[in-house]
Amino acid sequence: MVCFLHDSSVKFQKKNLTTVMLCFFYIRDAFFLLFFTVEISVLGISEVGNETLYAALNESVTIEWKIEDQANLTKKIWIWSKTSVTLVEMDKKGEITPNFVKHFKDRLQMNKNGSLTICGLLYTDSGRYEQRMRFSDKEEQVYLLDLIIVEKITNVNISLDSNITLNDRCNLTLSCTAEDGSNVSYSWTVPNNNPSFYSGANLHVSLPVTNEGMLITCKASNPISSKIYHFSTREVCGVPNKGKFNC
Repeated sequence: MVCFLHDSSVKFQKKNLTTVMLCFFYIRDAFFLLFFTVEISVLGISEVGNETLYAALNESVTIEWKIEDQANLTKKIWIWSKTSVTLVEMDKKGEITPNFVKHFKDRLQMNKNGSLTICGLLYTDSGRYEQRMRFSDKEEQVYLLDLIIVEKITNVNISLDSNITLNDRCNLTLSCTAEDGSNVSYSWTVPNNNPSFYSGANLHVSLPVTNEGMLITCKASNPISSKIYHFSTREVCGVPNKGKFNC
């Protein structure tokens, strides 16, 4: 915009004053636009990697520092994305400055190698953690870690839901149940390629009636633990005792 200023000998009228004020505001807005454009272009942020990490409820986890050190680094920073708050940072001399976050009170520390340790893990600790390395030229590198807290599986059992014997075939329906544990998945092992079908924790299988019986195995697992239970079919699918008398 071109602003025309009247000769100083001419008296300012209301129209002239309005023109001068409009000129000022246009110049001011142009300055701020230029300033913020320069700031955004100088502060470049680049993502250098990401991963998912599982950890056990009530235990501790140490999240390793992944970004490679460079000569012009000025800070290493850990951010909890759930609240976008800085948890702790380390300067280029290795001095660590924690930021008090009530949720992590007495449970969190940054180690000298840049890693982050969290103790007494809660389900609510799950979420995205950012490690940021800031450099003297105002560039930043970011590594993203998604932490998922799960409960360990302590035990697993198999229960018999139904048992139908027909034409020397024992047709079983079994259920596998993990005690405790979260994010649990199930798999089954049936011997001798006997016809079977399973969906998650439930198994339907057809076995021959034998004296010895067979072992069926259920494995319950999640990303941090697993347990196995063996179920013997001898008691439910064994050959009945025909014509024998035992005192």
